[in-house]
Amino acid sequence: MFDPEVGLSAHLGAASFPGLWSRWTEAKEARGLQIREQRRAVVDHWETALADIAHKQEQLVVQGQWVSGPSTLLSIIGQSRRETYHCRVIAWLMDPTGRHGLGVSFLAGFLESCVLDAMFEPTDLRRATVVCEVVRAHSRADIVIWMPQATVVIEAKTDAIEGRHQCDRLYEDFAEEPDPHFVFLSPRGRPPVTATGDALESFRTVSLLEIIRLIEDSMNRSSGIGVDEIARASVHNYLATLRKEFL
Repeated sequence: MFDPEVGLSAHLGAASFPGLWSRWTEAKEARGLQIREQRRAVVDHWETALADIAHKQEQLVVQGQWVSGPSTLLSIIGQSRRETYHCRVIAWLMDPTGRHGLGVSFLAGFLESCVLDAMFEPTDLRRATVVCEVVRAHSRADIVIWMPQATVVIEAKTDAIEGRHQCDRLYEDFAEEPDPHFVFLSPRGRPPVTATGDALESFRTVSLLEIIRLIEDSMNRSSGIGVDEIARASVHNYLATLRKEFL
């Protein structure tokens, strides 16, 4: 029987204890070696797998299937929030004879959404002339829509703040145009802060979110027959910019 007070070495004998210790040490070292080899095998497996992933990623890049960065034209040139560029595209969409193939659809939807007290005949819309950067004595309108019986003046803001008395000056410079209407275009349809008195009463608001809806509706109503494919692709491209930047 083992007597703990006598001790392990007394039971095993003085000569056998060093041998037992040596075998235990060897077993421990062998186990440590086995663990290290297992870990090395795992590391080797992951290195091989990562190298394979890197090779496949390189192949995808070469084939044009691994992509990054902007996808719309305005984003590519770093001007996706530049209001003058947005005004140019919106004015183009309002042009009844534009190659976009929307006819008067977008223009009619825009006028209906913001010029609530005006009724325009189809003839008025077909004869509309849309111009950007119209300069007057004390102001410059971003977009002006001239029709036989009415004028629509649009001031647009994306990120920039309004200039000093900007909308008041715009109203004063264009108030004598035939049946003038004033629209303030912004990302969320906020009212202008530089319009007071009669100008404040005259300005309607419209958002770029509404512009998205109007373009989509116009595209859905368009037959697409005989439409310039490049121009129609430009409309889709601009829609993608609006959705990315303002939705």
